[in-house]
Amino acid sequence: GQTMLRIALSVAAIASVTAATRLHAASHAKRDSDICQPRRSTLEQPMFPPASATLAHAKCDHITLAARELSSSTESRQPGAQLALGLLRERLHAFPNDASLAFRQLLKSRQRDRSETQPAFAGQWTKARTQNMDDFLGQAMGVPWMKRRIAIKAKQTQRVWLERGVVYVKISDMRGTKTHQMRPAAGVVRGRGFMELPCERQVQWAKDGSIVMTERYEQALGGEEHGEPCTGDACPLVRSIRSVEDGEMIVETQRKLPSGEMVRMKTFFAPVKPTKDAAGS
Repeated sequence: GQTMLRIALSVAAIASVTAATRLHAASHAKRDSDICQPRRSTLEQPMFPPASATLAHAKCDHITLAARELSSSTESRQPGAQLALGLLRERLHAFPNDASLAFRQLLKSRQRDRSETQPAFAGQWTKARTQNMDDFLGQAMGVPWMKRRIAIKAKQTQRVWLERGVVYVKISDMRGTKTHQMRPAAGVVRGRGFMELPCERQVQWAKDGSIVMTERYEQALGGEEHGEPCTGDACPLVRSIRSVEDGEMIVETQRKLPSGEMVRMKTFFAPVKPTKDAAGS
């Protein structure tokens, strides 16, 4: 009789511990879900790109995974539920404590980006006149005469703005509309420049607020060797400087020829005054 009583008490104790563990796990899972849910709903706003959302979701995803594993171990009434609870607690504590700080810093950076100061050349501009374009395109870039004539006379508008450290230039002319990006923080990158030719590009801010773009091409431009492959310093280096002077945006493009002569051209843009319809929209 005493043996049966001990067995009954042991079974009751085990059932009590199992029930308490399951209740404890359920309360933790609900609490973690409540904590994470507001963060998720906030981060699903379209103003955040996927990379930012991934950073902020990391801790909640970690907690959710732990809660699911804990619920699975307790619902199946495995005898190792208490051990699982301890291991999952360790996993949660192992998560970097500065995750919340990183998320707050991300939010602050987004707020700064939305209110960042625009450069002097930001706005909408229309081509007003050019200076030395014919000589530059012929000597420095190897453009045929007919195309040079068309380029000089062609109309063009540009809309320029700064967004999250990137300068966007939206160009509209007879060829259509295309948006270019200038990334000062990117260092040297490969891309395509004049006439879609491959080049290595670097963009930098100057102390006076202008922006300087340097492009190193992989083939000779102009002269008898036009179009021939080149290497190193023998390849043409073209530099453009975008600034504002006396209310006009000026894009100066320059290149040092193999002879040592420096050739330049300038394109002057006048500001486009917003129309009544544009102002009201």
